[in-house]
Amino acid sequence: MTALELKIAAWVLMTAGYLGELFFPHLLLFQMAGTAAVPLFAYLAAESCRYMRRWPSYLKRLLLLALCSEVPFDLAVSGLFFWPFRQSPVVTLLCGVAGVAFFDRYRDREWRFLPLVGSCFLSSLLMGDYGLYGVLLLFAFYLYGSDPARATSFVGILTLLLRGAPLVAGRPTLETTLPFWALAACPLFFLYDGRRGGGRQFLFYPAYPLLLLLLWGGTVLLPAG
Repeated sequence: MTALELKIAAWVLMTAGYLGELFFPHLLLFQMAGTAAVPLFAYLAAESCRYMRRWPSYLKRLLLLALCSEVPFDLAVSGLFFWPFRQSPVVTLLCGVAGVAFFDRYRDREWRFLPLVGSCFLSSLLMGDYGLYGVLLLFAFYLYGSDPARATSFVGILTLLLRGAPLVAGRPTLETTLPFWALAACPLFFLYDGRRGGGRQFLFYPAYPLLLLLLWGGTVLLPAG
């Protein structure tokens, strides 16, 4: 399985998650799919970071994508042009990648893990989707995630520590097990062969805000069911 195929799988799951949130909030199957997309995007970002040679270019692309996606994301999730209480997951990826970039540059220094702390703080401050969880997944995959078994263990451990409190504190239900559907994506780590794959993958960048605008248009025309 190439990076392109992994990215397509992540996109399908992400789109299903948005459809569930906006149109079918009572169908947990869609939310499960959206949850499974999170570790895939973190894993893909970590893979890009692992072989990165031009950090400024990558960070500029993510920053531009975050800016271009902000209004479409706010429209899709709130119906408003400006919604400061939740930012797109691109913001979380940007914070994580920026932290990895600084870590990579200063990895020989004693304070090399300070960028991780800064990334976690910034993503939480900006309220990016899956903020702390997403940043820690990205860092874990970057540092130790080339082994699919180890990557799977990180998903399980971080999900339990950061998102598993409702399941641990109470009686198991489908709702409380929802965060652990992130593990459903982990078998794809074992299928990934390290190849980039063909296609013009830069097209995924403009496709994200366009998808959000389409979803927003759907919320205007169709009521949630």
